[in-house]
Amino acid sequence: MVKTHLHTALFLTLLLAMSGCAQVSELTGSNSDSGSNSSTQDSEAEKKAKAAEEDKAIAEAEAKNTSAPIPADSIFAKINIGMSDDAVTDILGKPGQKTSYRTGKSWIPFAGRWLNDRRRQSWFYENTGVIVMSQNSYSRQYSVVRIDYNANQSLP
Repeated sequence: MVKTHLHTALFLTLLLAMSGCAQVSELTGSNSDSGSNSSTQDSEAEKKAKAAEEDKAIAEAEAKNTSAPIPADSIFAKINIGMSDDAVTDILGKPGQKTSYRTGKSWIPFAGRWLNDRRRQSWFYENTGVIVMSQNSYSRQYSVVRIDYNANQSLP
């Protein structure tokens, strides 16, 4: 009797595992019978293009959230949304202080390393403002997503 229950439990466990694997292959579009699934996988260039599109969308959304108009004579006027951290450093120099933090996207389970905007940095420039940068998860490069001009900015 105990053996029968054990066999039934084992059978149900295997059945459940197999149905779960079938659902995963349906969701991901993979087929274990095919010899290669390269047609369903994105190439590296396509992944880079998708990451760049996501960065651009994030930057456009953040651009709508600028704090105050930047005067033309301010050094911040030379900074544009989407600039790399190296380009910002070349123009503004090193910031007075940096803070780095995770965004809510970093807590999404199974997001993998391809989800962009998981980490941000705020660069504080005294008497000028704050530059907010987002990290591209594919290239690990930071780019400007928001410029907060504040002539009375103090370091935190």
